[in-house]
Amino acid sequence: MKPTLKVAILAGGTGTRLWPLSRRSTPKQVQPFLDGATLLQHTWRRLRTRFPARDLYVVTSASLCHEVSRQLPELATQNTLFEPAGLGTAPAVAFAAAVIGAVAPGAPLAVVGSDHAVGSSSAYCRTLLSAATMLLR
Repeated sequence: MKPTLKVAILAGGTGTRLWPLSRRSTPKQVQPFLDGATLLQHTWRRLRTRFPARDLYVVTSASLCHEVSRQLPELATQNTLFEPAGLGTAPAVAFAAAVIGAVAPGAPLAVVGSDHAVGSSSAYCRTLLSAATMLLR
């Protein structure tokens, strides 16, 4: 049996890119937009159309743990990965790969942002699954 795709959602950040709306305690991905849902919630919902919650991980900071838990009640505690230090995207990806690789050796890993607007959830998820299938050949 082939390993299933795991997805790491990057949801850290310092809250400086959408200032003054965004702050360290409330970066843009946890801010409500358009329909009242946050970018993080949109990302989660988009991925949940094709992936079980057990295969989704959120990489965030300890300071955002309560907000992430509040916004994503379906996210299991063990699938919430707290960065030891906020050092940027590459270290966050390496951290996620190390933790998820230990839990699911050999499983392909997709890393996605939590602050992107995506038009078609189905096309997005199909693309992720296609990429994973190519990796497993």
